[in-house]
Amino acid sequence: MAYLKITWNKIDGEVDLLRKGGAIMKGKIVTLVLLFLASLLFPYTMTILCFDTGLMSYQPEDLYSVVLENEKTVSAEQYLVGILAQEIDPSMEQETLKAQAILARTWLYRAMGTKTSVSESELAIHAMTLSQMKAVWGDDEYLYYEKLYAAVVERAGKCLYYGDGLAAPLFHKISAGMTRYDQTGDCPYLVGVDCVYDAESPGYQTVKQFTKEEFAGKLNQIDKARQLSAPVNAADVTLTLDAQGYVMNLQVSEISFSAEEAALALGIPSLWFRLEDYADTIRVIAKGIGHGYGMSQYGADRYAGEGRDYKWILQHYFQGCEVKDSSGR
Repeated sequence: MAYLKITWNKIDGEVDLLRKGGAIMKGKIVTLVLLFLASLLFPYTMTILCFDTGLMSYQPEDLYSVVLENEKTVSAEQYLVGILAQEIDPSMEQETLKAQAILARTWLYRAMGTKTSVSESELAIHAMTLSQMKAVWGDDEYLYYEKLYAAVVERAGKCLYYGDGLAAPLFHKISAGMTRYDQTGDCPYLVGVDCVYDAESPGYQTVKQFTKEEFAGKLNQIDKARQLSAPVNAADVTLTLDAQGYVMNLQVSEISFSAEEAALALGIPSLWFRLEDYADTIRVIAKGIGHGYGMSQYGADRYAGEGRDYKWILQHYFQGCEVKDSSGR
């Protein structure tokens, strides 16, 4: 598999390398350039060559590791590259990817607790392998892998802390215009922040329409013990909202569903939604993508595009938190 593509022509027995401005470099210079490029790409090339099941082999100097389902062991840092590939669009700004990498590492270390190694089967999210990355990214596989690899290794060991403890590294794709306050009191750093850019994101609003019988039928699939009588009108539904307008519960008469249950049953991507009667149907209007807690990836990427670094981004969404080294946990 070729990861470095160089455009070249052979003219009168000499190799010409096409560079910016169309300058022609002779054979010896070409060799030096190729050697230089190879040295820059060495860490990535070695990573790829060491891949067997799609993740780098464990090295003895690595402090933390993950045991895969095939019983092979990989370093925690390398595993995080695959986690990052699952969690975020790799075309985003590098500072956004760094912020996400720190959240991913914080999540992994919280899952490990006091252990230095964890089984993949214990983790809620499994890392994406190289073959899966290629299937998703196609010709951009190497470019995106390089970006994610750099985001992880350049801030190796860094985690998000609130005081002396690891923060809850929550994130979502797009907020509904403001992130959510923590209602439990367990995460005082989740205070809710304005997300002025999120409404400009593609996919910010989702609209679905159901017959009133279909709407009842969707919710009736949640639990056989909680069955609604069709048809259901939007006016019959009571939504319990938090301070930012996200739905906490949906209730029809004496029957109640959590926002998560309702959103999954109705196939909407956000916990911020409203219902309205529209002719003989119920229309569901949702804003944002995700639960709304923690970092908005879209908002973070817009801030990164304005020159904000990963620390500023994380401290904006997790107020009172700090990025600190966790290698000596």
